[in-house]
Amino acid sequence: MSAILHGTRHLVSVDPVLARTIVQVGACTLQPNGSLYPELLESIVSQQLSVKAAETIWGRIKEHYGGTPTPSQLLQTPEDALRSCGLASSKVRGMRAVGEAELSGELTRIASLSTPEAEESLVKLRGVGPWTASVALLFGLGRLDLLPVSDLGLQRGVQRAYGLSKRPNSSELTKLANDNSWHPYAGLATWYIWKAWA
Repeated sequence: MSAILHGTRHLVSVDPVLARTIVQVGACTLQPNGSLYPELLESIVSQQLSVKAAETIWGRIKEHYGGTPTPSQLLQTPEDALRSCGLASSKVRGMRAVGEAELSGELTRIASLSTPEAEESLVKLRGVGPWTASVALLFGLGRLDLLPVSDLGLQRGVQRAYGLSKRPNSSELTKLANDNSWHPYAGLATWYIWKAWA
């Protein structure tokens, strides 16, 4: 049995609210690509943007390069060219730092670490905060036991799914996940809530 199927069954069995959300969404289509690099780039682009705005900018970047840029392409492209795609200077610097980490083998090393160790290492990279690290680990490596508590989409989704009077903050979201036995599949729970409610 795959980890995703096992995790889905676990979540259905322990949390009735999440079980209804899972039924609403249907089968999980999460397909990790096994690499941190492209997910980190896309996550940096998405920081503090709406889904639509992030998709537009990422689309421009991929159009410019004919796909996801290689680390060498990123490092050789003038900043103005990247900014013309809609990127802030800080995001250009963050993406280049990720490119350097990929070229040096640092991302490969990080991918071999446990989830907590990988999160700790990723946030040391320029432009990578806890949210970016969590999203990249979930979508890139399929790490299912993480909880991006600062994600507004997750907070709003939990508020709607659980009928809360206000959007839960990070500590309240952590408590809800613990109380409802989401671990060790909190990342999978997050994915379902994003799909259904965010």
